Amino acid sequence: MYNQRALRLKEKLRNGEPIVGIWIDLESAVAASLIAGCGFDWVLIDNEHAVFDRGGLHQIAMAFRGTDTVPFVRVPWNDMVMIKQMLDMGFEGIVTPQTNTVEGVQKAVAACRYPPDGCRGFGNTYAANYGRDLDEYSRLANDLIFCIVQVESIHSADEIEEMISVPGLDGLIYGPNDMSGTTSRFRDMANPELIDAIDRIESAAIAAGIPVGAGLNTKTMAEQVASGAQLILEGSVLDLIRQGADDIVNTFREIPTN
Repeated sequence: MYNQRALRLKEKLRNGEPIVGIWIDLESAVAASLIAGCGFDWVLIDNEHAVFDRGGLHQIAMAFRGTDTVPFVRVPWNDMVMIKQMLDMGFEGIVTPQTNTVEGVQKAVAACRYPPDGCRGFGNTYAANYGRDLDEYSRLANDLIFCIVQVESIHSADEIEEMISVPGLDGLIYGPNDMSGTTSRFRDMANPELIDAIDRIESAAIAAGIPVGAGLNTKTMAEQVASGAQLILEGSVLDLIRQGADDIVNTFREIPTN
């Protein structure tokens, strides 16, 4: 029987519950297996900026088999071929970067759905437990696959209501860094123009019942949950390694030697 964890996760979101995840930005099946045992609701593999090949991505997807953690992947671009390949590997959630218009949302949703709801091609042997769950997966796929878009322009705030009204959209993440690049003050998180756009996008999504979150943590997890955000992403695998290693070195340097 196909693991219906993605459907259970969607139910949590429909009930208004927040879900916690972590970025995976290291191509390591061992690291993925370690994270798979931590109890995260979801993970987001960063195939936009991190260094992955297709074989490594497939191994990471397989690391989450048999767990309740739903593996998502951020594709390099909002492209139906890339999305199809990731879904056929077994990822159950897609995040599309730079999806800043209604047309972009429609394109992302269509790529995640089989006909008649979309244009995803059929070839899901890996995703369907090597063909053992082919019929069940094919029947459930349009409901269980997550399609989440990443908004990365302040101008999206002007059409956000239409964007979040596209049928089949499961959530929205905004990217403050790239959003700031569409203002005159790149990476200035205190820019009122940026803050206003983020507030408008967040407020519209929450009011419409569309799960929303941030690709970059500018608030604590508690602050995000209190604001109504549901898609919580906290740190990354590389962050954990770097911070742990830095802590060891810094602690050692503070030990008196005389």
